[in-house]
Amino acid sequence: MKIAHIIYAFPIGGTESMLVDILNEQVKYEQVSLIVVNNVFDRKLLSGISNKVSICLINRKSGSRNPIPFFRLNYFLVKNAPDIIHCHDYSIVRIVAPFLKARTVLTVHDMNICTKYHSKYDQLFAISKSVQNDIRNLSNNESVLVYNGVNGKDIQHKIEFKSSAFRVIQVSRLNHEKKGQHILLEALSILIHQYNLKDIHLDFIGEGTSYNHLIEMVDKFHLANYVSFLGLRDREYIYGHLKNYNILVQPSLFEGFGLTIVEAMAAGIEVLVSDIDGPREIIEKIGHGHMFKRGSADDCALNIYKSYTNRNIMELQSKSVLQRQSSMKIFDIEITAKNYLEEYKEVLKNNRI
Repeated sequence: MKIAHIIYAFPIGGTESMLVDILNEQVKYEQVSLIVVNNVFDRKLLSGISNKVSICLINRKSGSRNPIPFFRLNYFLVKNAPDIIHCHDYSIVRIVAPFLKARTVLTVHDMNICTKYHSKYDQLFAISKSVQNDIRNLSNNESVLVYNGVNGKDIQHKIEFKSSAFRVIQVSRLNHEKKGQHILLEALSILIHQYNLKDIHLDFIGEGTSYNHLIEMVDKFHLANYVSFLGLRDREYIYGHLKNYNILVQPSLFEGFGLTIVEAMAAGIEVLVSDIDGPREIIEKIGHGHMFKRGSADDCALNIYKSYTNRNIMELQSKSVLQRQSSMKIFDIEITAKNYLEEYKEVLKNNRI
């Protein structure tokens, strides 16, 4: 079976990093290629892809109406003749030539994604039950559930549970209107100024349009000594440093899944998420982690405080091992990649040309 994955851009991000792992797993069994349409990609991320995977960089300028890049894309598809074209952006099907004999499938990676082209795909995949329900509610289309996964073998596991300061980590794009970083900053202010916690520090990993807004909040709440913005870090850095934290907090206001939640679980650190569909689904499936009321800085602060005060080393070590084992039984990238391969076979069987 020949499989071509297509995505518009390939910067450092959760979807793109996971796609690297999927490519590397699938190429062990099938012939796999990756097409990046736009001239937005991270070369270090691309370098992590197996040399057995064919990579085609179309180098289209974002938003360009020039037809030449689309001719190049379809020339590559005709030349390689894939059986499955796996798209990772909803509108890619419109730039794939209709005369190709390949079956087209789409993974919907988040909530509230435009459904305009759903009917043009032979199969839709959802990364969680939450996204599956969202697709159904928005378009009445059905989808197949294939959970996201992580490469747990690459994530260093927490062993040392003693630390001089209580360290909090938040990993995501800096977009407070979706990711809710402002709620976490408000919670930190409550912990410092009302709970009188002084040995606590929060690190943000990521870049985005909310950076200036969050910096202003740090100044407003007098948090300069308690907050660091580490910028964009690659997956190797994150996988090597998660274990150094006490807790990861994801205060998102809406989220279809939450790959960093699974990564933190695999690292064996405490996890606190807002009680929205995607993150709640992960917590319930793994059976570990904590939730706070969506949008509530007070409830977020209270739950962080509970984690801060309940640091029995023996209990944390035992919980850490169980959490890592449970997360990898469900959200291992090998399972994700193989599930997609099985579903491709079903698509081909049910859509004979």
